[in-house]
Amino acid sequence: LLPLLAYIVLSSDRIRAFSPAPFLLARPSDEANAGTPLHDIIVVGGGSAGLTAAKFAANFGNSVALIEGSKLGGDCTWTGCVPSKTLLAEAKKCWTWRKMNEKYCATTNLPLREFLSDVKGRIDDAREFIYAEDDSPEVLRTLGIDVIEGKAQLLGPRE
Repeated sequence: LLPLLAYIVLSSDRIRAFSPAPFLLARPSDEANAGTPLHDIIVVGGGSAGLTAAKFAANFGNSVALIEGSKLGGDCTWTGCVPSKTLLAEAKKCWTWRKMNEKYCATTNLPLREFLSDVKGRIDDAREFIYAEDDSPEVLRTLGIDVIEGKAQLLGPRE
């Protein structure tokens, strides 16, 4: 799968990066080996699949660039998997607490607004922890991955 992925998506002479900061994907014309790629693999998109592909490729000694137009981590970190799993864990805690209160006739009730505020805080904490430990540009750079904050455009044969 990796060689096919590298052939289809990751040929740097067929990708243009639109980034606030200039970023080269191929060697400039005044250098030796002009036009040759600077990276073995270019991953477009820093969601869960893109992060996994970039880390996997870098782990095998490939030079990797990752282009992301938004925040690294994608839907899974920011709106999908992490928030929903955290919410499910908090709901289970709430259910367990309620059942324990019923069984032992306890009457402590946390107001719903306060409970929901606590849950939102835990979701935010989980997202930020995962981002800081796994998904941030700093972490990826320590793995040898060049992170390009911008958009990618795949070029046709005449561009």
